[in-house]
Amino acid sequence: MNEAIRSQFAALNQYAYLNSAAVSPIPRVAVEAVISQLNDVAGHGSEHYTEWVATKDRARALIAGMLNVQPEQVAFMRNTSDGFAAVANSIEWKKGDNIVSFEAEFPANFYPWRMVRDRYGVELRLCPERDGRIDLDEFISLIDSNSRLVAISAVQYASGFTTDLERIGRATRAVDSLFAVDIIQALGAKGFDLPAQYAEARRLEGVLAVAHAQGDLLAARRPDPEPGLAVFDREGAEAALEGIGARHLARAYP
Repeated sequence: MNEAIRSQFAALNQYAYLNSAAVSPIPRVAVEAVISQLNDVAGHGSEHYTEWVATKDRARALIAGMLNVQPEQVAFMRNTSDGFAAVANSIEWKKGDNIVSFEAEFPANFYPWRMVRDRYGVELRLCPERDGRIDLDEFISLIDSNSRLVAISAVQYASGFTTDLERIGRATRAVDSLFAVDIIQALGAKGFDLPAQYAEARRLEGVLAVAHAQGDLLAARRPDPEPGLAVFDREGAEAALEGIGARHLARAYP
């Protein structure tokens, strides 16, 4: 890490900080941006609202460029849990469905699927960890025609294991499953191409929940609508932040 980057993180003045994969210190530039926004609201109310929207749209376009999606396919959410909860509550689950994931997933990419299991009787299939790794053959063997959703992190927060998303994506496409990926551990360190990696099936929504201390985003490749499956887009996902709630959001976008 060079000094220009190191100077952005006040925590590094006190610690050799090794827990960024779970909770990362916030860089000074982000802290200053938040303080600036709060001071603007405190001093001017909504006078500069259009400037806030323009800033948000610039951020949306930058993120879209990093993921090779369109800006209108990116929605800002409150956190990873909020993003995955919106996905979990957008699907009309039924007995016989299953969800495939990994036993050592980041909690925000586990508890929404456990809720679905407990509430709707959906089977939750968890691939075990093998010597700090995921055996991709074993993981993919859990996916079948009843798999409504496959959930995984691009890079595991506890072990650093890097997942072959394209390989899993091909398996999800083969059964028309939804592919939910937490990419925060890798975003910025490696490139992503959402359509090329895992969002080309005709009824597949490629969904990413991207964690950040200041709020998350949900990026979706918009598929042809399937009866009973919500189509996430910017307006729909962000409506959840305005009090509609994830379940009502799902009903609003059938």
